[in-house]
Amino acid sequence: MAVNTITKEMILRPKDLDEARFVLECINKDPMLLIEACFQVRPKDKSQGKSVPFMFNIGQQYAYDCMQRLRRRGKPVRILILKARQLGMSTLATALQLVKAVTASGTECFTISLN
Repeated sequence: MAVNTITKEMILRPKDLDEARFVLECINKDPMLLIEACFQVRPKDKSQGKSVPFMFNIGQQYAYDCMQRLRRRGKPVRILILKARQLGMSTLATALQLVKAVTASGTECFTISLN
């Protein structure tokens, strides 16, 4: 199975232990699979309703791609984002931390934001 063959159904209800392991391996390589399949966020425009699926915006996608490049090279992911108001970077960081927290036991996460 290739990474791009993973479905939301496989993530939510794997058929067996082998499929669950495969899903976990895919999510560890590409956390966006879990984020876009399962995560919800509150929209800025409250008229859209209570929550909407988390789909990466252009700024989040760029930051995510940079992080993935660092990971593939075996380098630690350390990114400092200056004055990124309303780009969704804190939301992205929190989503990535949540993926790590639910897929790797013993993981502790935190986000620092300075005003």
